[in-house]
Amino acid sequence: MPRAQPPSLELTYFDAGGRAEPIRLILAYGGIDFDDVRIPGKEFPEKKPSLDLPFGQVPTLKVNGTKVFAQSVAIARYAATLAGLYPQDPLEALEADLVVDTVVEATMTFVNAALLEPDEAKKADKLADANNKILPRLLGGLEKRVVGPYFLGEAPTFADIYVLDFHTQIWSAFPDQLLATPDKYPKLAAIADHLRQSSELASYLNPKKRNRGPHSNHRGKVNRFKQLHSHDRQRPALGMIMVGDRQDSRLYVEAKGRACAEVGIRAENRFFAQSTTQAEILRQVHAFNADPTIDGILIQMPLPASIDEKTVVDAVLPTKDVDGLHPYNVGELAMRRRTPYFTACTPEGIVEMLDQEAVPIAGRVAVVLGRSDLVGNPVGMLLRKRHATIENLVRQADIVVSACGVPQFVRGEWLKPGCVVIDVGINFVGNDMVGDVCFNEALGIASAITPVPGGASIYFI
Repeated sequence: MPRAQPPSLELTYFDAGGRAEPIRLILAYGGIDFDDVRIPGKEFPEKKPSLDLPFGQVPTLKVNGTKVFAQSVAIARYAATLAGLYPQDPLEALEADLVVDTVVEATMTFVNAALLEPDEAKKADKLADANNKILPRLLGGLEKRVVGPYFLGEAPTFADIYVLDFHTQIWSAFPDQLLATPDKYPKLAAIADHLRQSSELASYLNPKKRNRGPHSNHRGKVNRFKQLHSHDRQRPALGMIMVGDRQDSRLYVEAKGRACAEVGIRAENRFFAQSTTQAEILRQVHAFNADPTIDGILIQMPLPASIDEKTVVDAVLPTKDVDGLHPYNVGELAMRRRTPYFTACTPEGIVEMLDQEAVPIAGRVAVVLGRSDLVGNPVGMLLRKRHATIENLVRQADIVVSACGVPQFVRGEWLKPGCVVIDVGINFVGNDMVGDVCFNEALGIASAITPVPGGASIYFI
């Protein structure tokens, strides 16, 4: 069964905020990847003939590399649908559209008066009219419609994003020309403050101060899922199965439960004694497979020797195999131009961490220590997909990923000066948790290294 792919999006506008900025904010909030094409104003006349502009203007949105759409609010509404920020209820959608149209009218009222009117006398008259009549009427009407932290209550919509944009591009940018200031509209100002402080927008609004949280984009994706399925089901759910009481497995399951709660996913945990039979575990797997309210299944590894891991893994539906261990998902990951339903979170977290730290991957030599199905093999496949060369000699490596499960196995003298080391190992020496790498030895040689505990492990849930 082919997997539905998210659309590829290319947003084209000037190298400025303007009409495209609410669209960028909406996509950023939803954690949706897009190409942000920004054309310097001086270059636009020269480039305009080569651009696909349905109505001769920007912004435009190219979807899946083919069809191009114009009109900023129409694009924003489509982006909000993808991001889970457009209401499903028709009346709530009408309310959100009303707010957006009103904010756009307020924005253009100020822009036409303060920025586009060349005659100084007319400009003064238009600004006076805007400040004394039009903006108080529009913004005052919006202030009365706020019913909670956001316009529609507890959850934001694209209408709230437009208020944030008005606060940023108008209120904050032109304080000396506005009498209708944010202190007169505290509910609107509070909406902007809430969104500025949200983890979903932290990276976009503060590009120089990255949000270090590994789940920063996931809340938006979960919210989008919940809105898309609000009429037919409850929130997304993960079914977890653990057999026995290994200390390291227990730590992972507890961390996964906390991560689920953090982003709004329901965790259904099933714990079994060490003596549980394979047939009992398979019955639970089949029950999760058949349950339409369970979206993903995770088998905590390792299983006891009495249970055949292959049989249990193969029993999980590929569409619910969140660890990416089913042969279908492994095969899709191994092949070029293929996409598995899921890839294990640890390899995904490793690549995400490299990206967040702006570590180049393409053309670099990467060494992966360990060949487990859950970490070593898939992380090698992911790095190959990003055009890294996978080698077996540690001394040559620009990137070292250690997942061999041997305490302090990798010595500092093995490492290439300036390399990046990601230590995935979680090992116990007595009561102490240590990694695969001799941290103190590597510290003076590697340009960056993840410590154990902490470090990389927060990305692997």
